[in-house]
Amino acid sequence: MIVKDMQPLSVIEDEGFRELVTGLDRRYALPSHRDLASYKLAEIQEEKGLQKKKLITDVDTRWNSIYYMLECFEEQYEVITTTLCLFGKHQMCLSSDELETVKNAVQVLEPFEEATREMSAEKITTLSKIIPLIRALQDCAMARKASIFSLCDELQKQFAKKFNGMQANFYIVAGPLLDPRFKKVTFADSGNSKRIEDRLINIMKPAVGNQGDQQASSTVVTHQET
Repeated sequence: MIVKDMQPLSVIEDEGFRELVTGLDRRYALPSHRDLASYKLAEIQEEKGLQKKKLITDVDTRWNSIYYMLECFEEQYEVITTTLCLFGKHQMCLSSDELETVKNAVQVLEPFEEATREMSAEKITTLSKIIPLIRALQDCAMARKASIFSLCDELQKQFAKKFNGMQANFYIVAGPLLDPRFKKVTFADSGNSKRIEDRLINIMKPAVGNQGDQQASSTVVTHQET
């Protein structure tokens, strides 16, 4: 009976029933709430012609795990809702407004996932990418601020906290100035970028001057030999 249909969990959680199963076969492990829910989720996915996919949970040590969790939830929303209702967990179902918040959060966090892949794609990431990527992420968060204010506002605060004074660092600013890919990137502090540009010119002047002197000396020697 238990195998053929979805009986209430209270049936198998009853102490007497557990003793009966243990007496019949000590090796048998009664399914938990999670086991039954996972089984039913996979069954509904198959019925709807969807790829069987386990739900993803947030992991503190994994980059972008919140994004992957929300993205998976958005994709599997109908299946998850159906499963919750079958198990009598209607109160856990998200409202339409809450679902809209999830969708907006996914759109806001997607550029961060793309930035992570961009930074991880190369064995050695160039310093010149830092400012352009951060500026792009800030612009994306600002553009979505109207749709999900609290998240975007918190992201802006974290940007200010973690990257405060970054554009005062000579090497970080010099990187995109010297990289042809980012020559059109605008800096938050244009005055500071101009000072660093002047500093770069001063650094390169001796090298350019020495090269010019060497070329002139080479030309004189050639004329003398002729």
